[in-house]
Amino acid sequence: MMCLQDKGTVVRKMLWLMDHVFKYTNFGVVSLIHGDFFIRQGKAHREMQLVYLKDHLDKNYYSRDRKWIVLFPEGGFLRKRRETSQSFAKKNDLPYLTHVTLPRLGATQIILNTLGPQQENGILGTEGSPPGQSKEQNQLFYI
Repeated sequence: MMCLQDKGTVVRKMLWLMDHVFKYTNFGVVSLIHGDFFIRQGKAHREMQLVYLKDHLDKNYYSRDRKWIVLFPEGGFLRKRRETSQSFAKKNDLPYLTHVTLPRLGATQIILNTLGPQQENGILGTEGSPPGQSKEQNQLFYI
């Protein structure tokens, strides 16, 4: 986080997605005021958090003139994640990894579906984009 501090106006154009425990740190209040999103992990919260994220993006991304999203990996300590990652890999016929975990892509998929170009009848467009925004303004350029 410190490497992004001295980047001028870039910080104002960022939306941060981070684990909900950061809400209770010294910069949690600042992040709440800034409009960042705190995501809860775990199977019990997964589906609702993705709905909350989509709603948050709809309400806060364009209205606050955001241009960047910083998405912290939906991981944690390897020792806590290794077993569930390996069982997920086995169930889905994916590589068995011992030194890293498989990434969870739920939040990334929601971001791409919400902010990326929408496809309807095989044609990319800006269906569902905020009023007054052109195709160039709504287009997601970098991932």
